[in-house]
Amino acid sequence: MKPRRALVVAILGAILVLFVVVPAVMSLARGGGAACFADSACPLSAINPCVRHPSFAVVGRCAFGIR
Repeated sequence: MKPRRALVVAILGAILVLFVVVPAVMSLARGGGAACFADSACPLSAINPCVRHPSFAVVGRCAFGIR
C-alpha cells in the first residue's frame, strides 16, 4: 500500500505544480505592475486591472506600474 500512496501523493503534487505554481510564475513574469490577487489590489483599479497570463492563474500583475 505504501508505494501506491507515494504515487498518489506524487500525482497530486504534479497537478498542483502544473495548475497553480507554473501559471502563477508565468503570470508574475509578465508585466511591470505590482503582484495582485484581485483588481481591488491595484491602484486606480477601474483603469488598472489585475492581469493574469494565462487567465486561470491564481496571481497576476497590475496592468500598469502605478505607485
